[in-house]
Amino acid sequence: ALSSAASDVYKRQPQGNGKFIVEFDINATHRMDQLGADKIYIWEQQSDGSYDNVKTFTSGLIDTNTSAAYRRVSYSGTSGVKYYATVVLYAKDSSGSEKIYSDTRVITA
Repeated sequence: ALSSAASDVYKRQPQGNGKFIVEFDINATHRMDQLGADKIYIWEQQSDGSYDNVKTFTSGLIDTNTSAAYRRVSYSGTSGVKYYATVVLYAKDSSGSEKIYSDTRVITA
Protein backbone atom coordinates (compact mmCIF):
# COMPACT_ATOMS: atom_id res chain seq x y z
CA ALA A 1 0.00 0.00 0.00
CA LEU A 2 2.85 2.35 0.78
CA SER A 3 5.46 1.70 -1.89
CA SER A 4 3.08 2.08 -4.81
CA ALA A 5 0.80 4.70 -3.29
CA ALA A 6 3.04 7.10 -1.45
CA SER A 7 4.56 10.38 -2.51
CA ASP A 8 7.65 10.94 -0.41
CA VAL A 9 9.54 14.20 -0.19
CA TYR A 10 12.71 14.67 1.83
CA LYS A 11 14.43 17.97 2.45
CA ARG A 12 17.67 18.48 4.23
CA GLN A 13 18.38 22.16 4.68
CA PRO A 14 21.46 23.67 6.30
CA GLN A 15 20.48 26.23 8.94
CA GLY A 16 23.96 27.55 9.74
CA ASN A 17 26.28 26.79 12.65
CA GLY A 18 26.14 23.08 11.85
CA LYS A 19 22.38 22.77 12.38
CA PHE A 20 20.15 21.21 9.75
CA ILE A 21 16.59 19.98 9.35
CA VAL A 22 15.28 16.66 8.00
CA GLU A 23 11.66 16.53 6.85
CA PHE A 24 9.39 13.86 5.48
CA ASP A 25 5.95 14.20 3.92
CA ILE A 26 4.12 10.98 3.14
CA ASN A 27 0.74 10.34 1.57
CA ALA A 28 -1.19 7.09 1.23
CA THR A 29 -4.12 6.24 -1.02
CA HIS A 30 -6.36 5.49 1.96
CA ARG A 31 -6.54 5.99 5.71
CA MET A 32 -3.89 4.04 7.60
CA ASP A 33 -4.01 2.80 11.18
CA GLN A 34 -0.47 4.15 11.55
CA LEU A 35 1.52 6.31 9.13
CA GLY A 36 4.82 8.13 9.43
CA ALA A 37 8.40 7.13 10.16
CA ASP A 38 9.59 4.30 12.36
CA LYS A 39 13.01 5.90 12.77
CA ILE A 40 15.19 8.67 11.36
CA TYR A 41 18.94 7.97 11.37
CA ILE A 42 21.53 10.74 11.11
CA TRP A 43 24.87 9.75 9.55
CA GLU A 44 28.11 11.76 9.89
CA GLN A 45 31.13 11.45 7.61
CA GLN A 46 34.29 10.31 9.41
CA SER A 47 37.90 11.19 8.62
CA ASP A 48 38.31 8.00 6.55
CA GLY A 49 35.31 8.90 4.40
CA SER A 50 32.91 6.38 5.93
CA TYR A 51 29.69 7.40 7.67
CA ASP A 52 28.74 6.61 11.28
CA ASN A 53 25.30 6.81 12.86
CA VAL A 54 25.44 9.71 15.33
CA LYS A 55 21.74 10.15 16.17
CA THR A 56 18.55 8.12 15.88
CA PHE A 57 15.11 9.67 16.29
CA THR A 58 12.61 7.04 17.44
CA SER A 59 9.60 8.67 19.08
CA GLY A 60 6.74 10.90 18.02
CA LEU A 61 7.14 10.21 14.30
CA ILE A 62 3.90 8.28 13.62
CA ASP A 63 0.32 9.52 13.26
CA THR A 64 -2.75 7.31 13.67
CA ASN A 65 -5.89 6.99 11.56
CA THR A 66 -4.68 9.25 8.76
CA SER A 67 -3.72 9.19 5.08
CA ALA A 68 -0.97 11.81 5.36
CA ALA A 69 1.88 12.48 7.78
CA TYR A 70 4.56 15.12 8.08
CA ARG A 71 7.42 15.64 10.52
CA ARG A 72 10.58 17.68 10.77
CA VAL A 73 13.48 17.04 13.08
CA SER A 74 16.58 19.15 13.63
CA TYR A 75 20.12 18.11 14.44
CA SER A 76 23.05 20.20 15.57
CA GLY A 77 26.12 18.81 13.85
CA THR A 78 29.60 20.13 13.25
CA SER A 79 29.93 22.96 10.74
CA GLY A 80 31.75 21.87 7.59
CA VAL A 81 31.12 18.16 8.14
CA LYS A 82 29.00 16.09 5.72
CA TYR A 83 25.79 14.40 6.85
CA TYR A 84 22.86 12.50 5.45
CA ALA A 85 19.75 10.92 6.95
CA THR A 86 17.89 7.66 6.49
CA VAL A 87 14.13 7.94 6.96
CA VAL A 88 12.37 4.62 7.68
CA LEU A 89 8.85 5.24 6.41
CA TYR A 90 6.17 3.14 8.08
CA ALA A 91 2.55 2.35 7.26
CA LYS A 92 0.14 -0.09 8.87
CA ASP A 93 -3.44 -1.00 8.08
CA SER A 94 -5.70 -4.02 8.37
CA SER A 95 -3.81 -5.83 5.60
CA GLY A 96 -0.41 -5.51 7.28
CA SER A 97 2.51 -3.16 7.72
CA GLU A 98 5.35 -1.96 5.52
CA LYS A 99 8.65 -0.15 5.98
CA ILE A 100 10.62 1.67 3.29
CA TYR A 101 14.17 2.91 3.86
CA SER A 102 14.94 6.15 2.05
CA ASP A 103 18.20 8.12 2.17
CA THR A 104 18.41 11.89 1.83
CA ARG A 105 21.11 13.54 -0.20
CA VAL A 106 24.40 14.41 1.50
CA ILE A 107 24.72 17.98 2.76
CA THR A 108 27.52 19.90 4.43
CA ALA A 109 26.40 21.29 7.77
